[in-house]
Amino acid sequence: MKRYLFNTGFVLALSACVLTRADADDTKPKIIPLTDVWTYEMPGTKNVRELEPKLDVHDPKFKEKWERSLVRQIVSYLSSPAPREREKPRRGFVVIGTGGEALTNAHATLKGKNNVEGQQQVPQNADLSLVFFHYVTGWHPQLTSIQQSPDAIVVKYKFIRPEEPSFGAARFALIPLVKLSRGTVNVKYEQEQPVDYRGLRLNQETNAERLVCGSFSFEVR
Repeated sequence: MKRYLFNTGFVLALSACVLTRADADDTKPKIIPLTDVWTYEMPGTKNVRELEPKLDVHDPKFKEKWERSLVRQIVSYLSSPAPREREKPRRGFVVIGTGGEALTNAHATLKGKNNVEGQQQVPQNADLSLVFFHYVTGWHPQLTSIQQSPDAIVVKYKFIRPEEPSFGAARFALIPLVKLSRGTVNVKYEQEQPVDYRGLRLNQETNAERLVCGSFSFEVR
């Protein structure tokens, strides 16, 4: 009997340890690899243009297909005038789906068909993608890290000054998220120290608060 009680107690204690460790793992921030992120012209990520049919300049319908490209339309939208001085940029947002579905929904939201008003609400068990974007700038912003916790997501990026001055470009990213539990999730886009093309730190204004989408929160229900 004593051995039985000892074994039972041991099993219960072991089970409690396993559950405690599982709970701790659920709350521990998870790293979302940059190699899982679809982006437009950001190194170390997946090329979002691969989500659309490959275009052939020799195709008689090339212009028509190019005009229909969602990637082209998103970049064109972001290439419109950026917010003026002291104006805040449009906030980031989440969309249903990953990959091609996320691209379609991000396009619809940015073009105003599913415009985000107030705090977003998304279903608990849906696949979600977080959208990051910036307006035209001569810098080359790129993602550096993404951390996801049950109630917070931190996306870090840095501005890189190219070797040669450029006319600038707009870019965006579709970040697949790990399934979330119910509750409010706070998303923060955090700028790191800007650098030049060699990686040397720069003390220079980037106007990130005007050119990069704003932080926000959304509700999982």
